[in-house]
Amino acid sequence: PDEAMPIDQSNEITIYGLDYELPILNKKSFGLSHYAEYAKIEDYGSGIIFPGFAARFLIFNLNLEFRSFKDQFLPGFFNHLYDEQRSQVIYTTIESENGRRCYSLKTKESELAGVTSSLGWFGSLKANLGNFAYLRVTYQDMYNDSKTKGKSLWGELTVIPNIIPKLQEASIVYGQSNVDYISFDTLRNENAEIGGKIVYNLSSSFNLALRYNEYYRDLNRDGKIKGNDEIIESMSLGIEFQF
Repeated sequence: PDEAMPIDQSNEITIYGLDYELPILNKKSFGLSHYAEYAKIEDYGSGIIFPGFAARFLIFNLNLEFRSFKDQFLPGFFNHLYDEQRSQVIYTTIESENGRRCYSLKTKESELAGVTSSLGWFGSLKANLGNFAYLRVTYQDMYNDSKTKGKSLWGELTVIPNIIPKLQEASIVYGQSNVDYISFDTLRNENAEIGGKIVYNLSSSFNLALRYNEYYRDLNRDGKIKGNDEIIESMSLGIEFQF
């Protein structure tokens, strides 16, 4: 059998955050506010959003913000893919004395050491489609002196089906993150992910939530995603509490 290299000790990671929002204009047909956010990963870098503006007009909600991230900082570190990405098995080139291949674990925290500072813009547009569905599109463009892989695009469609009793929500999301350019020819690539969520109401205080996520790893570096080994899938079933 092959061998696995153990991790000597566990390590905690802590993130601190601070934000505010100030309303500028609040009318029935139009609203405008200003906001800012700050986050710090303990023992690593920090990031700030300033200025940030949120607008509401008819069926649309718009956000536009300037982002500035220092070295060793990743926004959304504890995102919805954290459970899958916090520790990944990788093959190392180290060969044991008996010729068996060795594997090791790569943590998400270890990626922070190679992250360089960047700054850029983030924008989000959300449309309320007749109180039946929500369509959201977000785009980010980050850059610095040496980094060009800073473009990200996400799209999400959430349906609130009133005609199906107790079904609260059904949504699907697709995105590509931190790329030189957004590729629509190869939707499956290492920077892409797809996800879905279904929420079913059990009572006035509990919802049953089913989540599915899929992202990709080009293990043989041929530029193509194929085979089960290069498609990482996760599915979870849980209870959401409402207060």
